[in-house]
Amino acid sequence: MFDEWFNQRYLEWRGERYGQDVSVKAFARYIGLTQQSVDSYLKGKSVPRQKNIINKLVDKFGADVYRELGLIINNQQELVIEINRLPPELYPELVKRIKELRAGYIPRKPAHKDSSEVPGE
Repeated sequence: MFDEWFNQRYLEWRGERYGQDVSVKAFARYIGLTQQSVDSYLKGKSVPRQKNIINKLVDKFGADVYRELGLIINNQQELVIEINRLPPELYPELVKRIKELRAGYIPRKPAHKDSSEVPGE
């Protein structure tokens, strides 16, 4: 359920800010939402439905937000979301790794019958 997942994100966020303000209000500010909305999501009273709110959550927590809300997302969309969340200084390393993956990739040939084969021979 979304509230369990969202609570886990809140706990992780709090853990990263030891000694700082870790209130729900501060978490809401971090995401860019109202404290009332965040509190409602944490308590399982509601789930985000508005596109602009979902986009704010995706900006902070990635494509997992879509899955947790039961929304459909394809691999290409997920890749774009996750790349956009990377700090720009990681782009050169990402490009390097993509090239390495592509260089080592051997596409599988589709399995099909040879049309010259005659059944039973």
